[in-house]
Parts: sequence; C-alpha cells; structure tokens
Amino acid sequence: MASENINNDLHKELQMSATNLSPDTHQSQSSNPAASVALQVRKRNGDVVPFDGERIRVAIEKAYKAEYNVDNLDSLPGLMTGKIAALAQSVIRWAHERSSAPSVEQIQDEVERALMTAGEQKIARRYVLYRESRAQRRRSSGLAIVREDGQRAELDREELAARIANSCEGLNADHTALFDQTLVQLYDGMPEAELSQAMILAARARIEKEPDYSYVSARLLLHNLYAEAVGHNVGLKEAGAMYADYFPRYLEHAVAAELLDPRMLQFDTARLAAALLPERDLKFAFLGLQTLYDRYFIQDNGRRIELPQVFWMRVAMGLCLNEGAQKNDRAIEFYELLSSFLYTSATPTLFNSGTLHPQLSSCYLSTVQDDLDQIF
Repeated sequence: MASENINNDLHKELQMSATNLSPDTHQSQSSNPAASVALQVRKRNGDVVPFDGERIRVAIEKAYKAEYNVDNLDSLPGLMTGKIAALAQSVIRWAHERSSAPSVEQIQDEVERALMTAGEQKIARRYVLYRESRAQRRRSSGLAIVREDGQRAELDREELAARIANSCEGLNADHTALFDQTLVQLYDGMPEAELSQAMILAARARIEKEPDYSYVSARLLLHNLYAEAVGHNVGLKEAGAMYADYFPRYLEHAVAAELLDPRMLQFDTARLAAALLPERDLKFAFLGLQTLYDRYFIQDNGRRIELPQVFWMRVAMGLCLNEGAQKNDRAIEFYELLSSFLYTSATPTLFNSGTLHPQLSSCYLSTVQDDLDQIF
C-alpha cells in the first residue's frame, strides 16, 4: 500500500511538471540516451573516454528515487521513466554541441541545469546531494597525491579501481585483490609517479602465481608510457585514435630535434599511420615492454616520445629508406613482421634505424685461417 501511494504521488507530480518540458524534449523521450558512442568525456584523472549517456540517466533516476523514497530495486512509473530519458537526452544534445570533450564536472553541472530548467528543483537538490556523496566517497581515503606541478589532489579511488580493472580485462586476474594490494602501498603525499609504480609493483608480485599478471603489469606500464609520450592520460581503449594523431607529429618532432633522418618525412606518413595496429601493444608481457621502455624507445630531453607501435614502424622505415617507390609497401611489410613478434632485428638495428647514425649491423661473420695475419 505504501508503494502504491508513492507511485500515485509520483504520477501526480509528473502530470504537474511535464508541461515544463520543451516539445523537442518530449519528442526525444523514445531516444536511447546511451546511443552516443561517438562522444567523449574527460575524466577527473585526465583520461579521455567514450561518453556513456546511460550513466547520466541512472544518476537522474537515483535522484528521483531518493526524492520519492522508492527502493533502487523497484521500477518507476512509465511517465517518469520517459521524463528521465528526456532529461538525459537533453544533456547528451548539449554535449554534442560542444567543440571539445566535456569534463565530468561540466556534465554534472549541465544535469543540474537541465533539472532546474524542467522545473524539478526538488530533484535537482537530490542530485546535488547525490553528487556530493560521490565526491565524499572519493575523499574518504584520507590520502592525497602530489602532481608533477606540486599541487596536492585527493586520491580518487574510483579512478584507481577503474584503471586496474581495465588492465585486468580479459585476463585471469583479480582486479579487486590487486586494487586492495595497491592501496596497502600508498601513503599521504605520494608523488603521482609513485602511485603508477605502486600499481605495477602490486601486479608484478603476482606473476609467479599467475602468468597473466605479466600482461596486467605491461598494460599498467602502457598507461604511463602513453601519458609520458602524448602529454595526457590515454585509456587503453582510446589508443587507436591516439596513434593515428600522434604518429605524424612524432616524426615531425623527432626530425626537428635531430633525432631522426629527415628522409623519414618522405614516407606517406598518413598511410603508415593507418597501418599501425594499436591492439598489438597488448601482446607485450611486462619484461619485454619494460626493456623497450628502459633502453630502446627514443627520448627527447629525458622524455620518451616513442610508443611501441611507433617504435616498430620507425625501425621498419629506417630499413626501407633506399627502397625508392616501394618504400611504403616494404615498410608496412617489415612492420607487420616486427610488431607481430615473428621477427626481431638485432639491438643495433633497433637502436639506430631511421636515426642520423644508422649503424645497423651487430656483427660480421667470416672464415679465418690458422694464421696471425688472417686473424688480425
């Protein structure tokens, strides 16, 4: 009976407030608020990830349920469900109209504006309380990290857990246990770089028991490498778009810094960028990627500017500088072999290919007679 009374009150409230929705909003009630996969959002840690309209709908729905004391497991009346979808859709339209990816905070501000515009002051108040409770959960750890610019920032447990979970996806790895093990290593005032290293160390400690943690460790290292090379956080699932944009810029920067042979710019860089296969970054186990990170990736003033697939393509291009009209085809052929681990050049080639000092040979083999003149 109590639930029936709540639903009756909700129905009356909706009838009174539905007139506040614009015609466009009514028309969009049948739209799916999660159908905006092309949009992107910038998270609190700087990662740019796909925009998920369903999360907006769920947050608004929780605010309605909180206001009318409806259990989270119970359904809302159909009219209210339609209104929630319409409100979420209005926020998605706002995001579509922006020229750049909005931040999480900007999206939450827009949700509040949409509720107020629709005359839902009570629901807006509930949403503010919901938003604050989420922020309080992020602050509840009592820990702060120190960013590179010296500013302190509260440790965001949700972001930390999400990064670890993404790195464990598809592998025989327990992301919850790994998250807990990472927290044990943290302390207040920890530098941001040490936070990243703590996640890797926690994963490495589990490799002996489960080999898949070697790939988890490598993925966590990839996060660090992407941020170091590109200048901002990039999620593993966003690597494809990142590579396509970064590869031509990398070549131009490296040539200008006199790290690469100017002839590298004579390749069809757009075609080679399209040939890169970012998913092959996930083929690395930890030791292989760590070795490349420590010794092989080209650096500029102490900052690594090469990514794994860029590295393989740079080596391939250097080997094909003298292939004339066929150099793009041959470079792609070499890249396919190298990046799939079917063949790996010797260290001098990996170090020097495509650079201004292309000494690619590792050794010379010949026959020697039993004679000192021959030996010398």
